Amino acid sequence: MLAAIAIAACRPPSEPPPTLYEDLGTEERPLLPTASVWHDTSVAKGTADWHPFRKPDPEAKPPPSPANPPTGGAPANDELAGELREVINEFNAVVAEGKNDEVADFLIEEQAAPAKQIIEVLPRFAAKLAELAAILPGNNDNLKKVATALTLAKILKLDVTAIESKGASEAVGKTPDGAHEVRFVLAKEDGEEFWYIDHPQIRAMGPSLSALEQSIPQLDGVIAGIKSGQISEEMAKQQAAAMDQMLGSLIPPAADANAEQAAPTGEPAGDDGSNDKNGDEG
Repeated sequence: MLAAIAIAACRPPSEPPPTLYEDLGTEERPLLPTASVWHDTSVAKGTADWHPFRKPDPEAKPPPSPANPPTGGAPANDELAGELREVINEFNAVVAEGKNDEVADFLIEEQAAPAKQIIEVLPRFAAKLAELAAILPGNNDNLKKVATALTLAKILKLDVTAIESKGASEAVGKTPDGAHEVRFVLAKEDGEEFWYIDHPQIRAMGPSLSALEQSIPQLDGVIAGIKSGQISEEMAKQQAAAMDQMLGSLIPPAADANAEQAAPTGEPAGDDGSNDKNGDEG
């Protein structure tokens, strides 16, 4: 969400909508092949095999027996909720420690590639926003807030409240604000079972990843123009004021406060703000 806001805000007002290909060639001069984003051809052809990455903790409790699965939509039992919260806490620990190569190990198959792209692109994009905020005239507080918020630790960290079972192989939790669902899927292979996360932020950012990556050269151009004087000080002031006003109208006022007060792990926050493992599960 914040990434999409920043992309729109950083685009110069007079700049036309970007196009991927402006020169399509002619019959005498055909268009040469262009580079494309890397992808695994075996995945595209549907021939790739997917295997669980993580090995289960030998001391971990087994999942609920399929012979007596929880009913759909019912609160998860203590055993299942505890197991899922352990997965959340392990994932959050990996994110907090910056072990980016392990993030995809916790995610459903469809999110492995987008997660790797986010990990590669988001820090570069946030760094450009911070650089732009530093050289634009004025305080640019809202732009600085967005640049500060676009960190992998803040984007990927999961906070989950009550967890509901959706059957023997699926469960759903809610983010503290109730705006997003965190889905959990049980994968079985070679006699072993693993819970994987369908991450709401990765799900939301997926469609914007190409625009996010394409905006980095645009930001480079604006930064270079300001430093070289090609963009006048007066125009830079106008862009800074317009950008700050736009971001200020779109950023939730309590976003920073909520981020600081959120539960530090996957444990749900109780009514008094403390973490309560059993308060929301039955």
